[in-house]
Amino acid sequence: MENFYELEGLVPKLNKSAVLKAMDCYEDSPVYEEVSEEYEEICEEMLKLTKPVGILGFGTLPEGIETKKYKAGTPVIYAVISIGDGISKCSTRGFQEGDYVKGMLCDAIADEALFSLEGRMVEKLQEICREHKVGILKRLEAPHDIPVEVQKAVWDQLELKKRFGIEISSGFMYNPVKTSCQVFVLTEDENVFKAHHDCRKCPNINEGAICSVTIRDRKAEIRTIQDKPAVGICGTGVVETAMELVKEGLVDETGLMDEEYFDDGFPLAQTEDGRTIVFTAKDVREIQLAKAAVRAGVEILLLRYGIEKEQVSRVYLAGGFGYKLDKDKAIAIGMLPGEFRDRIEAVGNSSLSGAVKYLKDAEGKNTLSRLAAVSSEVNLSKDKDFNEFYMDNMMFGEE
Repeated sequence: MENFYELEGLVPKLNKSAVLKAMDCYEDSPVYEEVSEEYEEICEEMLKLTKPVGILGFGTLPEGIETKKYKAGTPVIYAVISIGDGISKCSTRGFQEGDYVKGMLCDAIADEALFSLEGRMVEKLQEICREHKVGILKRLEAPHDIPVEVQKAVWDQLELKKRFGIEISSGFMYNPVKTSCQVFVLTEDENVFKAHHDCRKCPNINEGAICSVTIRDRKAEIRTIQDKPAVGICGTGVVETAMELVKEGLVDETGLMDEEYFDDGFPLAQTEDGRTIVFTAKDVREIQLAKAAVRAGVEILLLRYGIEKEQVSRVYLAGGFGYKLDKDKAIAIGMLPGEFRDRIEAVGNSSLSGAVKYLKDAEGKNTLSRLAAVSSEVNLSKDKDFNEFYMDNMMFGEE
């Protein structure tokens, strides 16, 4: 029985929307046009820098790397794919030269190029399973499902240095860094093939997340990111759901959920596979703690700077969460002071737009130096007044 199968015909491809999404850059982002133009200029060049390789091989889980469910000796197929280090070097060079937009864009392109090889790898895996009359019971990826040390076992088993020149660090990370490793648990049932990547484990899941909620007559009306079928709920959706439940009297100011929904949660939507997305009493408590912490942070900053809320001229909300946050609903649950209502400005990906502004502004370096000179860090976890503000803002409702 052949134990190793090198992958042939690997051709990386790019999906522009996926690359920009990885950077939290959407069509309504302030820097979308600039990043989009940069992508168009470099995408073909980046693809030429790839040197795709891949291999699959039979093995067993070694001692010390087993999981609670899959013990040492469990038969598996190891899989590794890589695009080489060409794009990564370009990304590093961009950062070194101060071209941060290009550095970030190259890194996102490299990730997408690597992920695009997934389909060919799974096709080959399926061929091997048919040939050996086995199935795939589970896909394991480090560190979510299996210790990262497995990457050293795979490196040894598949002879990655000898075959492809892939190195491994003492922290079990591959070089080139754009190299992925999967472990597929085998089963004798050849009709089972659970080999596909589970995006629910990724931190960047966005499409289909409930982002806006209105509740009328105990029924939820929702909107999802990019108007896709509902798959879960994002941060802005949590804030809006909490506010709507409080407004409708289904959650009181202390965070206690109405008895009708206390055990099973309040239904928001149905997924395509028939699963009900609910907002539970636990969810209420979690947003209650989170909003109290945010509000306490605001109060600490005001206190340490020595001003009142009315004296703040502008409040910038950054990131994807801040960009889509309904400020009135955030104020209604007590996350932000009511005095900020007409002074809030959502700025989206401020780190990216700030980098672009810095690069295009001849006085950018001097501006940053002036800002650094007048700025200081406030460590909330060590501030003596934080806990008091935290507890004072635990209740739902606008002050």
